[in-house]
Amino acid sequence: NKGNSLILATDKKGKIVFCSENVKSILGYSVDEVLGQAYYDISQNTNFYSENYDSKDASDGLFIRKVKCSNGEYKDIQWNNKRFSDDLVIAIGQDVTNEIKIQNQYKDLIQNAIDLIYEVDIDGYFTFANEFTLKSTGYENEEIINKSFTNFIQKDYLESIKQFFLNPLKDKDYFPTIE
Repeated sequence: NKGNSLILATDKKGKIVFCSENVKSILGYSVDEVLGQAYYDISQNTNFYSENYDSKDASDGLFIRKVKCSNGEYKDIQWNNKRFSDDLVIAIGQDVTNEIKIQNQYKDLIQNAIDLIYEVDIDGYFTFANEFTLKSTGYENEEIINKSFTNFIQKDYLESIKQFFLNPLKDKDYFPTIE
């Protein structure tokens, strides 16, 4: 009741049948204001309602949903659901609003940078390219993502690049030793 995790129990129609006391510190509601409410009434997603709540949000698993606070603002809550019976789902929620905000700021910073920023997986396939990379190269995102970086290297350099990655550095003094 006093921790950082919000605990809710809902029936199969999404009606809240239990709520931890820390709902006050997390969302601003009293327990009495939440009990009996339908979860979907305080969720930002209005694409579901009591008839389909059971299949949409009541399955086991982890997801993030915006939840309305008593002051009208929304917080991003990461829920971990566990179905205990046909009529009872326990959800443990963590406020991840600040983490989402930081993640979005980082994403905006990367996307709006005037540098070529890209990411490749361990096999050399592109997993990300920022807007500047796409604009500078003239490629569309679909033309780069899941393609090997070797597709974008001039043929004359391919062999030397392959050798660079295949042969470990022979000069052991290249990396300083920590004493």
